[in-house]
This record gives sequence, C-alpha cells and structure tokens, in this order.
Amino acid sequence: VRAPLRMYTRDFLQDAQVSEVASRMGIGMAALAASVGTLDEATLSQVADRTRAAERNLAGGRNETVVISTTAIIIGLLILILLLK
Repeated sequence: VRAPLRMYTRDFLQDAQVSEVASRMGIGMAALAASVGTLDEATLSQVADRTRAAERNLAGGRNETVVISTTAIIIGLLILILLLK
C-alpha cells in the first residue's frame, strides 16, 4: 500500500507549481522527496489525500482563486511532509 502512495506523492512534488512554491519557501526538492520515504503509513495516507485535492485544483484551471487555494494546499503539504519526517 505504501509504495504506490509514495510514488504518487513524489510524482506530485515534480509539478512546476510545487517546485516554485518550495523554492520560494527555501525548501530543497531532493530533501522533500526523500522525506516522503520516512513517513509512516497513516501519515503517508493523509499526505496522499491532500495531494489528490491539490492535484484536482491544479488540473481545474488557473484563475486567481484556484491558484491561491492550490498554493495554500501545496504549502500545507510541504510543511506536513517536513514536520513529520
């Protein structure tokens, strides 16, 4: 169960918007991707759920409201991954 969730989350971290937000926050993408590997199953499941929500927002369009919401979700995901590693 964990391997597909880890791959899914790492794939999401490859998105240009995610990289941009992480860069603005001073977070290295390599360290962030490595941190995904340290998450326990419950936390990984929670992160994957939030990743799906952010991914739906990214796919939904680029109007200002969606971008702000997506950015907030991405920041939350990045912080969650870093805090729980």
